[in-house]
Amino acid sequence: FFCIALAGGIAKLAYEGLKERKLTKLQKWYIVVTDETLDGHVNYERICKEFATPLAIPKANVLAVTSNSSTEEVARKYEVSIRDLLQSSGIPEIDLVVLELGNEGSVCSL
Repeated sequence: FFCIALAGGIAKLAYEGLKERKLTKLQKWYIVVTDETLDGHVNYERICKEFATPLAIPKANVLAVTSNSSTEEVARKYEVSIRDLLQSSGIPEIDLVVLELGNEGSVCSL
């Protein structure tokens, strides 16, 4: 298993860096979305479209943020989801974190 934390805006660039490599067992990759808007799954959809799907990583392996409550509650639930993913898959930790700096200076914001 391999777990990558990925920012939505960097998904296409990350894919471009990997597409020529002979990667195997991508169905065992898991992706944690590091940034998301609370009014939709904008970066989740971007990561699925520009990174996971072209690399044949199952969409079910992309951990989405659920945004149906306060910011604090969303962050708490997502933290629990990440912990559950790591424990249930046997992944001891996130292997790689690929971030970007947002236009307003944000990093890993929910």
